[in-house]
Amino acid sequence: MMGAFGRFLVRFCVYVFYGALVSSTVIALFSELKFLNIIGIFFSLFLLDRCLHLNHGEEPLYHIPSAKKVNLANYLTPSSFLVIEKAWEKSAFIGGHYYFWFIRQILENPEEYKALGREGLSVKDYLAAVIMKIKDRKPEDKEDSAAKIAFIEMVVIKAKEIAEGRKANYIYPKDLFYAVKSLSLELAQDIFT
Repeated sequence: MMGAFGRFLVRFCVYVFYGALVSSTVIALFSELKFLNIIGIFFSLFLLDRCLHLNHGEEPLYHIPSAKKVNLANYLTPSSFLVIEKAWEKSAFIGGHYYFWFIRQILENPEEYKALGREGLSVKDYLAAVIMKIKDRKPEDKEDSAAKIAFIEMVVIKAKEIAEGRKANYIYPKDLFYAVKSLSLELAQDIFT
């Protein structure tokens, strides 16, 4: 598995690549050479396509094959994947139970905070309860990677069902939140009651 430095390095390289591509596109579009204009148009169409699919998963949910084993990570939006990733890192470095970091990452996402608030949920109360659980952590609250992976798989499978039920094309952080809430784990009885 890739560590935090590896993810930082990959993101840095991607941002540098897209920065160079955008500047090359602008230069090519305003060039006086015809073939550079054509390359600039091609690059601008590529960048436009990337912008149109900015917060989408790799594949939409209606493309799930009927095979028994499917990698649901392809159907997560980048913001959903980021929730999983940040919660993993924070539980590993700061400590505390992954479950609570997972919920906190969803609730601290500004878009999800507003969306869940519009649906009548008391987001501030949930967030305060989760923060208290994280602060009250014990040394034995740190679980191994296998337990975290099992939890993630369980939540993403449930989130897929929720997203399909509301006819969404991808699995959003909101679906992850409702999946965690619907699983009603013993760990969080006092948060969701």
